[in-house]
Amino acid sequence: MKLYNIIIFICVVLSYSVRSSDYQIVRLDQADYETVATWLQSDRDIKVNLGLSYWSNLRDYFDPADGLFTCLIAKKLDDHQIHGFIKYAHIHGVGSIDGLAVNQQFRGQKIGQKLLSAALLDTRRVSYWQLFVDPANESAIRLYTKNGFKKYHKFDDVMDCMIAPAHRK
Repeated sequence: MKLYNIIIFICVVLSYSVRSSDYQIVRLDQADYETVATWLQSDRDIKVNLGLSYWSNLRDYFDPADGLFTCLIAKKLDDHQIHGFIKYAHIHGVGSIDGLAVNQQFRGQKIGQKLLSAALLDTRRVSYWQLFVDPANESAIRLYTKNGFKKYHKFDDVMDCMIAPAHRK
């Protein structure tokens, strides 16, 4: 691994903090579980799009106890309101995006892009990234395509699998 990649990896792992003018992207911690779970519980569209309808306790969806998944959130600096989140994992050399959502009132502010970029920078032992997306979710497909993802496989007109090479600088 190149020294530059090691330095980036250390920075991402230790800080997970990407600041914009009024929010930061940080690793989800215990204090924010309830806020995120309450937001998702109240937003039926996001729950359905992410396949979270079957989770009776959304805190379990974000539980880091298994050690596989990382969850980052976009948080407003002044009142700590949650703007969005991304949940991803590294499994056997594959980066897997499990969920990405932006609070409806904050859409159109490039928050999804910032969350996705922060996750894609975390390239430890990843040769490529994969995700599944509803083919009707055009804004998500545009975001993923802009970031190098290409349609790889279609599952019964319900989900598209998209893949992208790891972003190594």
